[in-house]
Amino acid sequence: MVLGLNVVLASWANAKYQTSGGIGTLYMGDCTTVKRINQWSHLAINILSTLLLGSSNYCMQLLVAPTRFEVQEAHRKSVWLDIGTPSVKNLRWISWKSVLTWCSLGLSSAFLHLFWNSAVFASIPAYKYTAAFTTQDYLQHNQSWSAADVDYIRLGIPTYERLENHQCIDRYVDSLHYGKDVVVVTNKTSSANGGRAFLGSFTQVDWPWQGLWVCASPEIGLRLDNGGCTTDFMKDYANNWTVIYDYPGYYDPTAHRETVTALYCLSAGTQPSDRGCGLHFSVPLMATVCVLNFIKCCSICWTAYYNWNAEPMSVTGDAIASFLQCPDWKTKGMSPASCCFTTLGIVSFLLSLAIAERHRDDAPTSLPALWHEGFGAVNDHELIGHVVNGGSAMASFLASVLLANSPQLLFSFLYYLYNGLLTSMLAALEQSHFAIAKKALRVSAPEGYQRSSWFLSLPYRYGIPLMLTSALLHWFISQALFFVRVVTYEENGGGPGLVAVSRVGFSPIGIVMAFTLLTVWIFVLPTLGFLCKYPGEKAAVPLMGTSSAAISAACHPPKEDTNAHLLPIKWGVVGTFEDGAEQCAFTTAIDVRPPTQGALCR
Repeated sequence: MVLGLNVVLASWANAKYQTSGGIGTLYMGDCTTVKRINQWSHLAINILSTLLLGSSNYCMQLLVAPTRFEVQEAHRKSVWLDIGTPSVKNLRWISWKSVLTWCSLGLSSAFLHLFWNSAVFASIPAYKYTAAFTTQDYLQHNQSWSAADVDYIRLGIPTYERLENHQCIDRYVDSLHYGKDVVVVTNKTSSANGGRAFLGSFTQVDWPWQGLWVCASPEIGLRLDNGGCTTDFMKDYANNWTVIYDYPGYYDPTAHRETVTALYCLSAGTQPSDRGCGLHFSVPLMATVCVLNFIKCCSICWTAYYNWNAEPMSVTGDAIASFLQCPDWKTKGMSPASCCFTTLGIVSFLLSLAIAERHRDDAPTSLPALWHEGFGAVNDHELIGHVVNGGSAMASFLASVLLANSPQLLFSFLYYLYNGLLTSMLAALEQSHFAIAKKALRVSAPEGYQRSSWFLSLPYRYGIPLMLTSALLHWFISQALFFVRVVTYEENGGGPGLVAVSRVGFSPIGIVMAFTLLTVWIFVLPTLGFLCKYPGEKAAVPLMGTSSAAISAACHPPKEDTNAHLLPIKWGVVGTFEDGAEQCAFTTAIDVRPPTQGALCR
């Protein structure tokens, strides 16, 4: 279903919308509409990816589930395997076809998480403008400004708005404030400039270098990266704001830079801030997603075929039933062993990065301030670009996509570990109930009184919340760190984009929400460990976990108990060994009793 939906949507988008350089445009216009559609589309993507991830993980668990023959081979070499949980340890003992399919499922999941969320992405506009620098007595000189492309600015000065220094800095320091052409009136006189009022101009198409002139002066520290050039940083310089007007000196650190003091600005106004945004799709990424979906679909189909024919022990009930039907005498008399692991990792790097970046920019870090900026919203100073900026446009595009989606890959790996640990905990909990009352085994293919196993190997009261929170977390992460394109247009806003820059945006409130839910999600496991206690003192079943040897050791019922695997069973003492140790096993016997406190039970 997911494969068909992806193929249909990709074919429809590619046929209906024109593409350029592998990028198609679904919608251009109102930024609020783009943001809303982008958020909902990514929610849908993450729901589909979570469903696919859950199915893929279930198939990976089936593939590493050993057959009885493989378990026997491992026991013969004194090695136990994991039953009913996704275990990498089992890969050494299963068939090479299963290993290849397991790898294809895992790798396809990894690459899907790296590309899927960026197959549909938003763009924000930036507008070309020119900053012209003049002497303070420019009104006394009516001569044409030497640069033909800026003389139109001189003619438009009577209609321009006067801005004081702090107002001018606030409008032009952020390229996404959409300022139009501006005249910076300086303290220099025309007599000191050879009788000319015009000093120079600065025009930059490449975003985010458009606001470079605001901060690039020796007195301010030549903040050429523009990363720390913010309104808050510049407020202390507003009363003595120095600028460089000789454009060639901006990029040559050895060049002589003549600075002047800005007195005030004359601005042509601002571009509308609520238009010019776009929602786009990447043809190569959509094609990649479809190919990966096809690989995953083929792998899932092969898993179903393999599971039907090989009859692996995919849940602990399968192993108990198999060992009750045909005991493994190599494990008779062994003490059941426990197998457990705990995975607890909280990834806070992105949150600390965002807070540090905002501190560097002197931006507020309170929750109300972060919320005001918006969930998944793009801000000029919340874009990561320098680490991926370089090389060809395609290389920058791909690097930005991989960086933006790397947390998705990390979380999918954490989900795999989380699912395995939760499965082990619930398996141990279910095993403990066999010491209280007789229960039928839960197996993959039920016979007799046996019960069917849970879909996705977890009870629905655990599996459904796990899938829902996983989808929500993937969505939060997609809105916390995301791929975005900044397209620069002519000052009138018309025509095609002059240049497009690939960037990775981050939303501080999105990171906070993802971090909070992830923390709660992780701490649910130890909480369940405390709440899901074994039912009373009578539940004395040793922790077998998912160990095949431990399960096998508990499956040596009396010889006359021939059909125990088909009937409701109970765990307890079924006899005594010659050395006085009590023999404990799953059995249908009526007189089974709990082990004696302090006695050795094997």
